[in-house]
This record gives sequence, C-alpha cells and structure tokens, in this order.
Amino acid sequence: MARAKARRAKPAPLHRWKWAGKGPQDRPMRGELIGRTKADIVEQLAKQRIVASKVQKRSSFSGRGKVTNVDIMVFARQMATMVRAGIPILQALQAVSESLKKPAMVALTQQIMEDVSSGDSLSGAMAKHPRQFDRLFVNLVDAGEQAGALDQMLERIASYKEKVESLKNRVKKALW
Repeated sequence: MARAKARRAKPAPLHRWKWAGKGPQDRPMRGELIGRTKADIVEQLAKQRIVASKVQKRSSFSGRGKVTNVDIMVFARQMATMVRAGIPILQALQAVSESLKKPAMVALTQQIMEDVSSGDSLSGAMAKHPRQFDRLFVNLVDAGEQAGALDQMLERIASYKEKVESLKNRVKKALW
C-alpha cells in the first residue's frame, strides 16, 4: 500500500534557484538553475565541479509552455556562437540557459546540461528530446561532434531552421 502511494505522489514542483559558489581554481561563480530541491541544485553544481556556498529559491514555475521551432533556432544560433568562441559545451549551455526567458526552454537546456555533465554527448542529450530536436538535428550535431566542426553544424542547423520558418510564414501568408 505504501509503495502504491509513493508511486502516485507528484514530484516536487520545479523552482528557479539562485546560487553562488566556487568553481575550479577557487574562482567565484554564480548563476541560476532550475530544480526541484536545494539538494538537486547542490548536486547539479557538484557535477560541474562547483562548490555551492549559497543557494536560494527565486521563484516557482511549472516548466510548462511550448518550445517552438523559433526557440530551437535561437538555441542553435547561440550555441554555435559560444562553441565558435571556444567556450566548453557545459559552460555554453549554462550561458545560454541564463540568457533564456521562456521557462520551458530553460528547463530543456538544464536537462541537456545535466545529461552532458553526466557523460552523454551533446547529440545524445538532445536525442532524449525528440519533440524539440528532430533526427536531422541530432544527426547533424553528432556529425559535427565527430568531425570537430560542431560550431559550423549548429550554424547550418540554425540557418536551415530560419529558412523553414520563413517558408512556413510565406505559405501561411499566401493561404490567408
């Protein structure tokens, strides 16, 4: 009986957490993460080799909302820029996550960041979200990772997504 109740129990709601701590070489760092509990946030930071000194709950949100093709296009463009600048993938994901306003997109980026920090490749982490990242997207990112040209592939994906959106808008306009 207790097991059945435990299975039915809802997970804690997602919250936005503000944190401060020390990274590698005792470099002071701070930022925001999305998680369910303070312990989750401390664990996420520990995976990134950051020792949290302060973690505060900022706000609660459902993580709902729809991730659109435009959101994915902007994500790809931002990641391409970060990778081209020589920023490591985890730090690039963190920076992109902090720049996003839409809670659903922030949650998606945080999940990808968690998967990458636990050992998945970027393409492997994206493949876990087939609604947002189609097979073409994932395979191009995989090819970019293997060829050492991830920034170019992300740039191509962003351009492709822009063209598709433009075409969709023209078709809608013509039908209207």
